Amino acid sequence: MLVDVVRGLDSAGVALEDLSLRRPTLDDVFLSLTGRTAEDEEDSATKGRGKSKKKEASA
Repeated sequence: MLVDVVRGLDSAGVALEDLSLRRPTLDDVFLSLTGRTAEDEEDSATKGRGKSKKKEASA
């Protein structure tokens, strides 16, 4: 696929100064699947910690 892109750019007369390809990180995959970062997920998970919920006693 990358080869096709480079060939298409070359045939269109577009000169490249640099081109790189990298594998996605786990953070990249998490973002693409959930639409938010892992840090956002950690923040929302820790917001409820430290707060105790009072249980109502039944009569």
